[in-house]
Amino acid sequence: MPILFAAPRRPLRLHKTFCSRHRGARFSLKVLRSLWRIVDECVKSNTILALSSVCDDNGLGSLDQAVKEFVVLRFCRLCIDTALVGAKKACILAPTVPMVKEYNAAAMRTPGLLLTQLIIGTADVDVWERKDWRNVVEQNDLLICTPQLFFDALRSEHIAMDMFCAIAFDECQHCIGSHPMAQILAKYLGKPGQNLRVLGLGRQLFKRKYRKRAEEAVKQLEIAMQAHVRHGYELM
Repeated sequence: MPILFAAPRRPLRLHKTFCSRHRGARFSLKVLRSLWRIVDECVKSNTILALSSVCDDNGLGSLDQAVKEFVVLRFCRLCIDTALVGAKKACILAPTVPMVKEYNAAAMRTPGLLLTQLIIGTADVDVWERKDWRNVVEQNDLLICTPQLFFDALRSEHIAMDMFCAIAFDECQHCIGSHPMAQILAKYLGKPGQNLRVLGLGRQLFKRKYRKRAEEAVKQLEIAMQAHVRHGYELM
């Protein structure tokens, strides 16, 4: 079922990390405008974004993490702002605890962006019941979580996918195979009543040296995520 859209309530500000790394750079304004256009297109349909093309086209070099933070946070914000029906919550899944913490730090550096909850494996989280998970979802706009914890919560029916309007998968090559990301998609994506937009970000599968042997994997990824691979130059 397609998502209905409304005008965003307020624009998303560029977070401090990205600004500080580009201060004084001649291409910073061009990069900003390009990334905004890219995310605007990603919100329209499920997308797997070939991050290497975004970075290469904009001359960002090694600033992959700053680009990912901006793209993912703006994607979540736009999906929340433009969803007219159903859930208005988003989730970011990253495969490691340090990556999850980086996303949380980026969100915290942007005051007023989204109410965010970081969820990692701790003694407190390990004993959460249904009411604890539901309270966290209700009280926040955005969950930032490791895939295993999110999958365990879905499997225990503490939360449901229809509670979210957007979910972003970083390092989305893990969405095929036996990884928790793959199990989340296989078992919970595409159920009746979902009003969910999906974004995947990855670099490994899209590097030139891997392209030939990765063609089949990319096809599997598109099927698993019910999405299409898009490159930055296609969306700008």
